[in-house]
Amino acid sequence: MRAVTGNEHAADLVKRMEDENLLINRVDSEDRVSWYRFHSLFGEFLATRLAQREPDAVRELHCRTSRWFAGHELLAEAVRHASAGGYLEFAAAVIEHSAPRDVES
Repeated sequence: MRAVTGNEHAADLVKRMEDENLLINRVDSEDRVSWYRFHSLFGEFLATRLAQREPDAVRELHCRTSRWFAGHELLAEAVRHASAGGYLEFAAAVIEHSAPRDVES
């Protein structure tokens, strides 16, 4: 969370939001990393508000998110965020990196 938001207290804030049931839910997953999701209307509101107030910040968040996902070998998510942020060269690099090195006939 800190890698994407730049806020060193991001994990504490998410934990507090979860504890106080503030429009955030833990996603059931077998991953080693905990996943959270905003209530859909709240997430849509935040995304719209950010896009209106700071459109360049949206691209930067997609870039940071893409790099975090790529660093954790979550390649589909990395490509999705890179594409959403307009970082097509990075998306292509992630795809190339994930391709098998040797293909046997």
